[in-house]
Amino acid sequence: FIRSLAGAKSPYIDKTHYYERAKQVEAAVKHAKQYVEREDTVGLNAYFKDNKPLFDMEAAAKGSLKEMADIRKARNQISFAREMGKITADQYSADKKVLDAAEQATVTDFNTLWIRVTKREPVEAD
Repeated sequence: FIRSLAGAKSPYIDKTHYYERAKQVEAAVKHAKQYVEREDTVGLNAYFKDNKPLFDMEAAAKGSLKEMADIRKARNQISFAREMGKITADQYSADKKVLDAAEQATVTDFNTLWIRVTKREPVEAD
């Protein structure tokens, strides 16, 4: 509430939009595969035409989801290394900042591409 009064955006809004959009792409691809399985070429063509921007985002969604998984894995590794005393608190902090920046870049790049490809405006936070 206070954030909305101050006009600041939650740092998690972009990430939430990213995951929602990536899921939309995955759902569209899954739905298209059902047309293929039923050998419904007419339905597939109509569905593809109606949802072309989502299909244009397929490679970006797959790539960014892989990047996010790699970042999560790296975060888990540095957390474990810190817990085991293999890295210092300073090293952990530095590594975490790098991973946070990589995550933000992945989210921002995908969301920017989404807006350009789908011609949809960004969703405003409440």
